[in-house]
Amino acid sequence: MILSDGSHGREPGFTLVELLAAMAIFALLLVFVTMVVNHTMSATHGGVARMRSQLNARTALASMARELGQAARPFPGQGGNRPRLLISPPAAPTAPTAPDGIDDRFRHPHNLFWLAPVNSSLEGGGLSTVGYFVRWLQEPTHLDPVLCRVAEPVRTAAGETLPAVYGNPDGWLNAAFLDSRAPGDAANHYRGLYAEPVLALWVRALDASGRAIVMDASGTLVQYAFDSEAGFTDSGSPARIHRPPAFPAAVEIAMIVIDGPAAQRLLKDAAPPVATNPANFHGEIAAFIGSLPGEIRRSARVYTRTIHLDAGK
Repeated sequence: MILSDGSHGREPGFTLVELLAAMAIFALLLVFVTMVVNHTMSATHGGVARMRSQLNARTALASMARELGQAARPFPGQGGNRPRLLISPPAAPTAPTAPDGIDDRFRHPHNLFWLAPVNSSLEGGGLSTVGYFVRWLQEPTHLDPVLCRVAEPVRTAAGETLPAVYGNPDGWLNAAFLDSRAPGDAANHYRGLYAEPVLALWVRALDASGRAIVMDASGTLVQYAFDSEAGFTDSGSPARIHRPPAFPAAVEIAMIVIDGPAAQRLLKDAAPPVATNPANFHGEIAAFIGSLPGEIRRSARVYTRTIHLDAGK
């Protein structure tokens, strides 16, 4: 007699249904793990990009503060070539309109130029024209906002006199000068590029009371523009007139930075910053950030610094 064990001849193993169920569970787990890894990598990449942009901004502000603190000081009675401080002068190319009708690459909205002993050469006393401005480089699909730096010796070893912050900026401060001295693009080996991505630069002159300087010595309303050769009227009561040459007591600088991935989404039709009232300095910055598209707005960070000038004492 042959006894049956009830297995009906079935071999040990898994059925097709069991295998399909296991594969489905494994696929779901794989998808979940992939999503977690991708999210972690994206967050890490975003964090690194933010840290890099923050470090760039802080380094740039520290450099600007150091060089601006070294600004050559004018003194009464000094004729002819006197050291000069220029903040957003009308001659500087800006967007969306500029005196020479250039395109909208220069979207500061502000810039500043001065003389400082940053040149290692002894020619011209080691003085150089130092300047900072923001340029939006044209890429095939987007705009690349960068902070550019000019450092132009007053005089070369051959004795050639170069444009310097001495005379009327209308004679030298233009798009051609900035393009030749600080182009900031790959074709020119990024000469002039100082930090990126820097979306905008705000600069205002302050008097001894910490209030924005909005009028020159003649009482003309100049808003953000400042020229030490025009002097200024402070906000005291009564107002005090500072005859030229006169440096402000301090300069406040605000830099708006975004991270790299957000910068790649800055479209070519993006609106440039608008700045008209230095008394509303921080309000205008907040309004500009609020006007940015969502992802760019969320990545935007503002770094400010007030530099007190020995030359303004």
